[in-house]
Order: sequence, then C-alpha cells, then structure tokens
Amino acid sequence: ILLKHGFCCELTPRLELNEAREVAIAMVDGLQSPVFLRKVSDLMKGELMGQMGTLEKQQAATRLMIIKQKEVIVPFGFASTDEGYAQAQASLQEYAMDAVIQGAVMHVTQRVYHHAGIDMKELMGHIQGAMPSPVPPGTP
Repeated sequence: ILLKHGFCCELTPRLELNEAREVAIAMVDGLQSPVFLRKVSDLMKGELMGQMGTLEKQQAATRLMIIKQKEVIVPFGFASTDEGYAQAQASLQEYAMDAVIQGAVMHVTQRVYHHAGIDMKELMGHIQGAMPSPVPPGTP
C-alpha cells in the first residue's frame, strides 16, 4: 500500500535471498567507498554543520546515503529514483533479519556516521527520548 500510494509504484518481483544479499552488498560497497566517505566528511566540515545538532547531522548523512544507494541499485533493475529506491528497500525488507544483510547494513551505517562525526550514543539517546514510553506516566 505504501509503495502504491506513497510512491505511485508497485512492488517489484520477489528477490531470492542471494539476489537480496547482492543488492545489500552493492549498497554497502558504495557506502564504504573512499570517495563517498570523503563526501560525508567534507559535508560535515562545513560551517553550517558545526552549528547543527546530532539529529540534523544524522539527517544530512542519511540523505547522502540514500543518494548513493539510488546509484548502486540500477544494475539490479531498480530505477535511480525515489520510486526505485522505495522498491529496492521494500524488496530487501523480506530479508531484514538475514544475518549477512543485517550485519552489513548495521556496520556500514555506523561507519558512515563515524565519518560524519556523529556520536552514536548521543544519537540513540535522542531517538529513545523521542519515543513514547511503553508505560503511561503516573502508572505504578
């Protein structure tokens, strides 16, 4: 439903596990490339970035990551567009718990954030602080 109404596209044919791993590994390779990591570092050195908080830096780094991922999904039959990116992500969701895919994506995300100078503990604190408490206030 999200693909159809949010991105005006349909789900692509199901990827087999080995195909999903190839897509994820291509994304990871693109995000680990020295050229990409240099772009992240250069972006974070800007005067404006020095005035931004952790969440804003994370959003800027994530935007760069999405742009790079849009480039690397093309050989796998996905368009280098928002729609193609959404289709690729939806196709990978079926295998989100696969150790190879999950481990590679987590590792590269941490590496990119490290190059961006983002403190992961601080970022997680912001994220956890923004999440509603599972226990309503005043509950014993």
